[in-house]
Amino acid sequence: MAHYRQQGRPQREPAIPVGSSGNLSLGGASAVWQVVGFQERCDIPTDAEEDISFWREYFLFNRELGFAFLVNTTRAGAGSSR
Repeated sequence: MAHYRQQGRPQREPAIPVGSSGNLSLGGASAVWQVVGFQERCDIPTDAEEDISFWREYFLFNRELGFAFLVNTTRAGAGSSR
C-alpha cells in the first residue's frame, strides 16, 4: 500500500504498519480492522508553562463497520473513536 511521506523530515515507522490487519473490539464484538493511514501529531501550547504533547493516530477501516481512529498517546482520556 503506497502512502505519502513529507519531504525533509526524518521518518519514524509506525508501531502498527500501514496495510496490516488485526482484531480490535470497539464497544462490541471483536472485528478485523486494517490500518489505512497513520500520522504523528503535536500540540504546541500557547502557555509556556505547559508541555508540548505528541501522539500518533492510526486510521482504521472495516468493510462492515466503516472507519475509526486509534490514538496512541500518554495523555489521560484519549483513546479510540468511530
